[in-house]
Amino acid sequence: MIELPQKFKTDTEGKETFLVPLVVIDNQIYLSTNKINLENSYEPLLKSVGNIRQSIDIYDKKFKTSSVTMQFYNYDYNNTTLSVRLFNPSVLNKKLDIYYKSQSAESLNDCLKVYSGYVKDVQENIDFLTITVEDRTEVSLKNELPIRKTGLSEDLPEDKRDVLIPIVYGVVDRCPLIYKDATILGLDNKHYNTIADDFFISECKNPKIFINDSYPSISKELSLFQDSKDNTIYQGLTQAQYDDDTDDNSIVFEAQVDIEELDFDSGGFNNGSPIAYNMVEVNSESKVAFESGKYTLEWDFNDSYSNTEGDVDASKKSVTILPYEDTEGVTESNKVYDRYLQPSNYAPYPQIIQNSSNHIWSWGRNKDYFEFDSGSVFDTLRGTNIILFKILENFPSQSDTVTSLENSNPDSDDIEVKSRVAVDYALEAEITQGAYDINIATSPDWDRPQLNLNYGRTTVKEIHFGIVSSSDTYNSTDTDGDGFEDVIEHHKGDLSGSSGNYDWHYVDNPSEKTLEMSNRWANSMGSNYLILDRHGKAMSWLKIKYLKVYKQAIVQDFNKRDLYAEVRGRVDDMLGRYTGQTNIVLSGQSDADFTQPNEDRGVKAIASRKKISPKAKTKKKKTKTTRLGKY
Repeated sequence: MIELPQKFKTDTEGKETFLVPLVVIDNQIYLSTNKINLENSYEPLLKSVGNIRQSIDIYDKKFKTSSVTMQFYNYDYNNTTLSVRLFNPSVLNKKLDIYYKSQSAESLNDCLKVYSGYVKDVQENIDFLTITVEDRTEVSLKNELPIRKTGLSEDLPEDKRDVLIPIVYGVVDRCPLIYKDATILGLDNKHYNTIADDFFISECKNPKIFINDSYPSISKELSLFQDSKDNTIYQGLTQAQYDDDTDDNSIVFEAQVDIEELDFDSGGFNNGSPIAYNMVEVNSESKVAFESGKYTLEWDFNDSYSNTEGDVDASKKSVTILPYEDTEGVTESNKVYDRYLQPSNYAPYPQIIQNSSNHIWSWGRNKDYFEFDSGSVFDTLRGTNIILFKILENFPSQSDTVTSLENSNPDSDDIEVKSRVAVDYALEAEITQGAYDINIATSPDWDRPQLNLNYGRTTVKEIHFGIVSSSDTYNSTDTDGDGFEDVIEHHKGDLSGSSGNYDWHYVDNPSEKTLEMSNRWANSMGSNYLILDRHGKAMSWLKIKYLKVYKQAIVQDFNKRDLYAEVRGRVDDMLGRYTGQTNIVLSGQSDADFTQPNEDRGVKAIASRKKISPKAKTKKKKTKTTRLGKY
């Protein structure tokens, strides 16, 4: 709240007020609209004072400086012009203050200061000068944060010394970790303490590395490495890759050892985790987005069947597959989860398909789907589907990963290591029965649609509607009461990823970004695809209720990777609670508050916020006349 000088306050409470602007430049040049004498003589060269503007750009998150533009007369006054005085010496970047003087003021202290800034620009023409003034926001806010850095201790790797320490507020899912210091743990193993902030933060968990434009998580417990290390010199490594059970929310990693200086007689190393040997197991999980889909139907009518005029006897036509908001395929969607995938139209296909109550979306051979008195309507009716999904999260490429581990037998070849992929899914489909009503719960595998999930040239999941493995779940609904299943849900039993009991498949390229859903599968050599010739029953639509892709890899050169973590940043009291007050830590707090030694602690400034009642009424003032000008 602005505190008004007493004389200014008294003058402005009267019925009439006379205010005159005063401009003071660098405490040397005094200007006004009138000739005025206070402690100094104000020359009548001020023509006008513009509006004071200040704004914040919320879109680009930029604070704009406040500014004011003033015009002055540039005619000869006291044997000189104002332009000469302003540049002898120059007033650029000099302080400029603007006051308003009321009728009773006797000194500058009786006047109200309304603006203080610095001269940024002076424009001159024959008769006038224009001065632009800005406040010190740009100067004050140009200081870059953070300021504090890590130490120069030789215990830290050279590239981890003298590094800026982050300042973290709020929830940051990929917050940089920096090496704070080193300590000796266990059997003389050196470990590094990494932190996201050197003040008290609420939480720091799930460390990650940055690689190939991706942030895979560092596996705490070994999984892929555990399954790959047999008969290697690393088969004795069982230790977790990091420790996040710390009092100060730091995350502890092993320092790298020099393998050349280590001797082992038992066929391998028996101490530490892969990180100690400059490799790290990482993992990721990713949702998917719809990319494209194509449905191709091939048909050949039975010669004995009189097909509708205009229908081609035999042909092969393709249409796009799209996600829709509704089962009827009316409103397209740009989403994939809980949407209805189906062919975009059936216009290119025979009338008997277009006119069927439930369009036949064939996933393989369905020549017996339509019948007439002399047998099947079609000699050939085969559908091929390819739906492509984009895996949203990036992952390390093959060149970034460990592809072999040294054999514990020096006379044997190294052990090959591959990355691996798994999927977790839940699908729902409306199954159309066709001419032959076979109960899908008891009919053979051959008589139901099947689709596969393919990653590159690897089939990672075969989904047989109605046939499940021990880890899968199958539910069905008879929607029309005819005794046969119509809507079928098929999903993996876990769905949440909590058990980690996935069907892993080893792959050559862990950074592949496409997951294919189709009725084709990769042969055992992975060299080409073969079409699944299931026959019997089809779909009207397919709903993706849940679909995630999981990946694991062992990445080399851990010491070259930048580290990140999921962090909940600084809280506003030392106990880690949110109090509703705004606590601004200017420099620090006591070591007792944060239990973090070796820090420069300073002053804590607390500013409380006061609620304004919504029922509060504003008090009307009496009308009065205010004039700016001479008196």
